[in-house]
Amino acid sequence: MNNEPERIYMNIENLISTDSDNIINVADGRKPGALINQEYVEDAISKNLQVIEGDNNHSYISRNLVVESYFTLDDLTQWFNDLDPRFSARIHEVYEPIKDKTVAEALSALSQHTREQHEMPSIAEPEHNLERPEVAALDGVLFGYPVQEIKRYLTEWYTFDEQLVEEFAVIKEAERRYSILDDMRIDHAQSESEHPLSLVQVSPEYKILHHPYSDLVNALGQTLQMTALEPERLKSMSTWGEWRLATAEILEEGGSLVFDRRNDVNWIGMINSCVPEDSTLKVSDRAWEVRLLQHVDEVLPAIKAALELPDDYPAVGMVHQDLQDLGAFAQAYKIGKTQGLDYLKTVAPQLGQGEFLLK
Repeated sequence: MNNEPERIYMNIENLISTDSDNIINVADGRKPGALINQEYVEDAISKNLQVIEGDNNHSYISRNLVVESYFTLDDLTQWFNDLDPRFSARIHEVYEPIKDKTVAEALSALSQHTREQHEMPSIAEPEHNLERPEVAALDGVLFGYPVQEIKRYLTEWYTFDEQLVEEFAVIKEAERRYSILDDMRIDHAQSESEHPLSLVQVSPEYKILHHPYSDLVNALGQTLQMTALEPERLKSMSTWGEWRLATAEILEEGGSLVFDRRNDVNWIGMINSCVPEDSTLKVSDRAWEVRLLQHVDEVLPAIKAALELPDDYPAVGMVHQDLQDLGAFAQAYKIGKTQGLDYLKTVAPQLGQGEFLLK
């Protein structure tokens, strides 16, 4: 997989191609897909291209290759993450359902997405009815437009949060410093011990399971999951009201950080203490919370992989039950924060049974 944004099919000429050019360029592999007028469909079929009927007398065409054969989620993150940290999470949610479709099928599916604008609305007038920015980005890549042209279009027509981007730069540097200090701490503890430490045995791919972010989303998600399930045993306890209050608090913007500060451990504080002393930018609760939601996407693959190993496998450092709980609670946290408690209540039983509803 080539991670360079300017691949051969990402050509500026693709912005001005005719229908005949598009058919030739798609057939020759110079671009993934195209939209052509219905009168050119027979020409596309003669080139052994897949044709999916679209709207307004147009059709989508592509070779019989799936989206993931052209680019991966890592590619998309590399290309677009500097726009706004929230954007990578949104594009992730749109990419996952289409990655195994052919490009023509994917373009057709993307055309069905809602055009409601939320965190990153279009700055055009409502009558323009522009697609959501993450859909526009994927459309652009699938049509073979240069990444820089796609980004120029996005920044021209949609609002992004420059403050959040700057805060994320501080967070990333703090995370890097924390990782170095954590490795040093483990090495020192190991040198002082006569026996191997379990944490030292954890392989790099599973170290994320022990990150402070994982511990925090585990605690946050447990609160949301238990409130959503409403077990009779918990409801009969005098602390049930406290659970409900904590849930309401978490669901507020920045509420995850309020919850964390009430905790004796203060997991975000572990990372925040590594922010460079000369940094003049204070990271907001909102930015930390966006980072936690991203972390859920990062930790779930490690959880699923670890669950395939024998229980208490040394390279993981966690038993199966703890892994299952982390998987359920991490998903409950993201679902609760992004889709609300009422929706979480409908899927909480499935999470409790160990299902992975988030890809």
